[in-house]
Amino acid sequence: TLFDVDYVITRIPSNSKQKRRKGRVSMESYEDETVYAVIDRCPHKSASLSEGLVVKHADEHIPRFQCAYHGWMFDGKNGKCVMIPQSPDSENYGARADITAVPALIQQGIIYLYPYGGLEEALTKPLPPRLVGFDQQESHGKAMFWVMRDLDVDWTIIIDNFLDPDHGLFAHQVPWLDLGSASQDHHMLVKEKFSAESFILRTVVDHCPKFSSTKEQNKNTTRSDVELKKAVTTLHYPSHWVTGAAEVLDGDAIDADDEIANFTPFVECKISPVGTGRSRLMLFFTLPFQYPSWLPLPFHFLGQIFLNNFLDDDTHLLATTQKYVLEAEANSLSTNTKGVGDRSLSVLRSPSDLVFRRLYKFFDESLPRAPNRKDVLLNNYLSASKIPTPPRRQTLDRYEQHTKISPDSMSLVQKCKAIRRLSKSFIALLATKVIFSSRQMSARGVKGAAACFLIAVISLVTSIKLEEAFHFNFPESRRDRSLAKIDSLWKH
Repeated sequence: TLFDVDYVITRIPSNSKQKRRKGRVSMESYEDETVYAVIDRCPHKSASLSEGLVVKHADEHIPRFQCAYHGWMFDGKNGKCVMIPQSPDSENYGARADITAVPALIQQGIIYLYPYGGLEEALTKPLPPRLVGFDQQESHGKAMFWVMRDLDVDWTIIIDNFLDPDHGLFAHQVPWLDLGSASQDHHMLVKEKFSAESFILRTVVDHCPKFSSTKEQNKNTTRSDVELKKAVTTLHYPSHWVTGAAEVLDGDAIDADDEIANFTPFVECKISPVGTGRSRLMLFFTLPFQYPSWLPLPFHFLGQIFLNNFLDDDTHLLATTQKYVLEAEANSLSTNTKGVGDRSLSVLRSPSDLVFRRLYKFFDESLPRAPNRKDVLLNNYLSASKIPTPPRRQTLDRYEQHTKISPDSMSLVQKCKAIRRLSKSFIALLATKVIFSSRQMSARGVKGAAACFLIAVISLVTSIKLEEAFHFNFPESRRDRSLAKIDSLWKH
């Protein structure tokens, strides 16, 4: 779903086999795949085509989408209706029987749609920005963890949050996120580039602690290090955000769209604008050391747990802001007044807030033209502030938001359930044997039974804890323990 419109997509794999290892995929293997996308609605009686079939004839390379309701069939490339089983002799069913085909491509394993025009127009547009971490994974021996998650938070609020370096020390309690903040002594440079095809926003600031109380970092950071190393964050609106560090002599010389040769990414995100009040994220974390390409990446699920925990830190906070932000935007649209993007609710006082003055100005011009956004806002958010914020168990429902859409995580949860059942059965059988045969068991047998019992208990507890990590896992008690760390991290 993009901008509140549903699409159905099919991928035609290449003949070459994917180079896949545990926890990592060679992205080049996806580049030869062909992707076809159409709006997920049959013109006959509006049934979802995603409930139907993808039919591929032996003498054709282009797939056909067949509706499950009455069997109507459509060309995957141009959307033309090619078969109505109840009227098989007709050669032309008319334009009203056709569906809307959307240009699509696959890059680094991620599918992109161009819903604004036809194929000829799409071919004139620049390619989506590449994931720096994936390129370095292939060329520099880097490795990365990633996670995909659906959030009931508007994509503009997600963008706002990712561009905000000041919240890392408080919402995430992570000292190194303070390296990208600005202060009175370390000013932030904001660069932007606007064209008909894109909007790029970049911030550059000295890569050093500003507000954290990490004394060793402050003591070991010399002025020459600060002048040489910069924290660089770049947004390719609306879908790609990356933050990292680079050795730069003159930050002012970096333009918004410059490719920085020695840039080291820390965190990247692909943001999919699912609709008003909804987003899908793919969050990537690049390991800060080289990793042998021939060695499988172990325990990828631990990376997913870590990134899900990271997202949990502030997602509910974003959900609490949404009703006020979208209500203000809806009210400005209803009265045709400026202020959609400047977030008149926001009080900008931090040195890092310079980036938001640029971002909100762009929002002011672009959001009223976002597809379907105005209608959804006017119909649903004019009095949104009066609606209670959903509870944490809903806004942070990791099972619905991540596990169900991630095959690897769902497979792990199913394995944990199987291990849990087997461990319980084994413990019950072992206990029964010990109870009824304890007198006949030797000392060696008792030790063996105790070792087996311990292994079974460890397996049971581990499987339970792992399964819990892929469900709701951030109650108020855990939040309070996290917030208690702030006082020791914040230099005040």
